[in-house]
Amino acid sequence: SRTGDVDLRGAVISSDRILIEAAGSLLGGASLTSANDIGVTVGDSLTAASIVTGGELTTAAEVGGGPEGFYSVPGSITVGEITVGTGNVDYSAGGAIDLGTLTVSSSDIRLTAGGAINLGGTNGATSIGLFGGSVAAGSLDAGGLIEIESGSDVTLGTATAGSELR
Repeated sequence: SRTGDVDLRGAVISSDRILIEAAGSLLGGASLTSANDIGVTVGDSLTAASIVTGGELTTAAEVGGGPEGFYSVPGSITVGEITVGTGNVDYSAGGAIDLGTLTVSSSDIRLTAGGAINLGGTNGATSIGLFGGSVAAGSLDAGGLIEIESGSDVTLGTATAGSELR
């Protein structure tokens, strides 16, 4: 959509490549699955039930290239489950980041939000960095460093760091 939101209303989409562009937000509880990159470009926020990619979550313009390792939205990122097959995960949101489970393939996770970060759990991380207005996490597991910075509260369920928790 060049002028508004894209509302996928619980759609289940599976394709070799997925490219979505919205001048506003990606709305609805869609499940997006691709063996390659998934490209989502939004002018505000990204909301989905799940994103499962053999590549990475990137912008629509960057699908198919080498790993960018960075994804940013002006608003918020709200996804129940994200699985990324390639590269580090470095997500940034001007608003909040709310993720159920984030699974990576032996790579780093870095989440930066102007608002709250809520993360249910992680799988496969070598290191984890959470930097937000507040941070709440259920189960963090990293082979190396776990680093958390918050402008206010930090609430953790369990955190297992192979080297250091700070």
